[in-house]
Amino acid sequence: MSHRRLGPRLSLTAILLTLAIGAGAKIVAAQDYGTLKGRVQDINSNILPGATVHIEPGAIAVVTDREGFFTVTKLAPGAYRVEVSYLGFATDAKEVTVTAGQLARADFKLAPAKVSEDVLVTASRSRGEAEALEERKNSINIVNVLPEEVITSLPNANLADAIGRLPSVSLERDEGEGKFVQVRGLESQFTNVTINGVHIPSVSGSSE
Repeated sequence: MSHRRLGPRLSLTAILLTLAIGAGAKIVAAQDYGTLKGRVQDINSNILPGATVHIEPGAIAVVTDREGFFTVTKLAPGAYRVEVSYLGFATDAKEVTVTAGQLARADFKLAPAKVSEDVLVTASRSRGEAEALEERKNSINIVNVLPEEVITSLPNANLADAIGRLPSVSLERDEGEGKFVQVRGLESQFTNVTINGVHIPSVSGSSE
């Protein structure tokens, strides 16, 4: 009468059974979660890479890849709010239901953000400028008046630069700085300069 030893075979069977149970448990665990996938584009179907995707609840934040896709795995079944934002575009959001073992889809097409801003600017004409216009209007000669407010509001290096801004007036410059004033193309010796009614001699040092 012979006897068979079944110990090693039983042990091997137990190990295989344990591995099978463990693999089955992993499959069941994987089926307990769902996956969310989507793509972000603009209204003209242009890809928007780097868009920020927020998912609540869970405070999950991901960004889209170069093709505008995003994927979120291991989401518990339930309802989620998916919000997408991208600089220069209006934020969009959707309600998505995730089912265990299934792939949920959420695609977005963002519209450009609308920027509307009303700016009202009011200002009164400065007193010096108003007086200058009044003096020009009442003068019997052709007169151009440059008020103090205009002179100080512009980057004038000296008085010649300020006068050079008047119509029909040009400057002769020395090393980039205005030195002589020309009126309607006349040479500087034909221009008479007075300050408070007092004649100023020519800076050229010539009597011509």
